[in-house]
Amino acid sequence: IKTWHPAWRAIIAIAPFPAILVWVRDLTRWIRGMDELHRFITLTTIVFAVSATLFVVALWHLLTKAGIWQTFFLHFFDPNSVWVMLSLMMAFYFHGYRIFNRRYQ
Repeated sequence: IKTWHPAWRAIIAIAPFPAILVWVRDLTRWIRGMDELHRFITLTTIVFAVSATLFVVALWHLLTKAGIWQTFFLHFFDPNSVWVMLSLMMAFYFHGYRIFNRRYQ
């Protein structure tokens, strides 16, 4: 791939972004179609999930830099992996939804 023309490499690198924009547009439409209470719960849950994921990944990075993660925990979990971040975000989303939804029942 490194021998390809830079324009082709740039096109391949940028190719996922239109799909991400379409996903964000659909997510926005979905949230706008909700009633006020459900919209509030969903937005609060999304903010909680993103914030908690950023906190955990930052903490994980600091523990890795300090050498603590390799000493006490498994070696095959990479905090920079997209799948690990998505899994954390999904777990925090479902947990946060349970917490914030229980408040209004």
